[in-house]
Amino acid sequence: MYYIGMISDTLIAKKLAILGHPVRLSIVRLLVRAGPAGLCAGHLGQQVNTAPNAMTFHLQKLVHADLVTSH
Repeated sequence: MYYIGMISDTLIAKKLAILGHPVRLSIVRLLVRAGPAGLCAGHLGQQVNTAPNAMTFHLQKLVHADLVTSH
């Protein structure tokens, strides 16, 4: 039996909308590949060819949606 947990359709839709931006989707893909060690913001910015201020914006969106965490 599979179980996905109790999460509302509205919350799922909001999280998927955040991932709808190509830069944010690329960031999440890179972080998934990196595993638990993660990657620093500067390295992520270089990999997705995004300016530091734009990276901050995109990372804040992902953190606010509880899709990534920062340490």
